[in-house]
Amino acid sequence: MISAEVQAQWARQLRSEVRGERERAFEEVCAAFGRALFQLALRITCNAADAEDALQETWLDLSNGIAGFRAEAKLSTWLFRVAIRHAARVRNQRRSRAGLELEETSAAPSGADPARVAEELDGARRLLKTIAGLPLEQRVVLGLAVGDELAYAEIAVILGVPEGTVASRLHAARANLRARIEQYGARANFPR
Repeated sequence: MISAEVQAQWARQLRSEVRGERERAFEEVCAAFGRALFQLALRITCNAADAEDALQETWLDLSNGIAGFRAEAKLSTWLFRVAIRHAARVRNQRRSRAGLELEETSAAPSGADPARVAEELDGARRLLKTIAGLPLEQRVVLGLAVGDELAYAEIAVILGVPEGTVASRLHAARANLRARIEQYGARANFPR
């Protein structure tokens, strides 16, 4: 994870009067957090296009709303909160959209057995569908803890809840996910 000092420096640069300094800091922030924020949004929306929409809204908030960022928390904490809010909003707006998307073109390494790739892609789709059935609070905490490998303390700050709540939500998410996997026959290896 990026140090608090570097994040504070980026926040200062994003507020700079010098356009080039703002643009450079924005690019560095996007490079540092873009993948993690997209993955979090994907876990919440369970749709790549919706996750991308949520990420774009997050970047707009960063660009336009940095003045509202109070340096009481790390920039990453603020970005995760913003991404969660946008992903939940996008998911609620597009709840009627059917299907979960995975990019088939990027899923297969060259020379891979097409039958095996198809089987793995099907398993990944079933797992995403199973995760999509979890309550939003559980998907978010599972994504932050397992996907982004954040510590309970950092997740608690991002979500604005006590660490004990993070632990209980994560326990419930894992138990719920295990039960759904057993029920629907989805195959997955996830940390216990």
